[in-house]
Amino acid sequence: IRYSKMADNGAYISSLEKRVTALEQRLIGEERVREGQPSLIHLIKTIDGKLKALTRSEVVTAILNQKNEIDKFMQPGYVNSLKLTDGAKEELLICYSEQLRKIQDQVEDFGQLKDSINNLEFKGLDTKEKKVSSLAASHVKQEEEVETVTRQIQGFLDLYTKLLSQLSQECVKWDETLTTLEK
Repeated sequence: IRYSKMADNGAYISSLEKRVTALEQRLIGEERVREGQPSLIHLIKTIDGKLKALTRSEVVTAILNQKNEIDKFMQPGYVNSLKLTDGAKEELLICYSEQLRKIQDQVEDFGQLKDSINNLEFKGLDTKEKKVSSLAASHVKQEEEVETVTRQIQGFLDLYTKLLSQLSQECVKWDETLTTLEK
């Protein structure tokens, strides 16, 4: 039974080698394969050997043996389960004291702004808002009316300019006629 499995594996490996060789010939050409370029099979065996050597390394073996402990550190709840000593807490407060002061200043500024917003000047803004919105609407209406009147005035001025131009031309013609009659 063992012999037949080994023969099957050998045939399988042999067929794989033939397929890889055919792929090499298609990809890089027959000439380069013959010129001594490393074959893909050789490269695969080299990489496989390096991977096996790496997995046999003491460092990698030690890390793999400590997998359960590493998994414990990676759990989200692990950080919450840690207890800080009083010294560590003091050190954290000292490190973050400047940031805590800035936050405190910002909270105080916010409180002052809140007080100024709650001032009497800002109370009743909703009624003032209604008045302002109605004024804004009437302002828009008045702007449209002004624009219409401006267009009408522009039309009148254009008509006036044309009339003056025509009168001026008529006066020039009369002057020419009188000048010719006087001669």
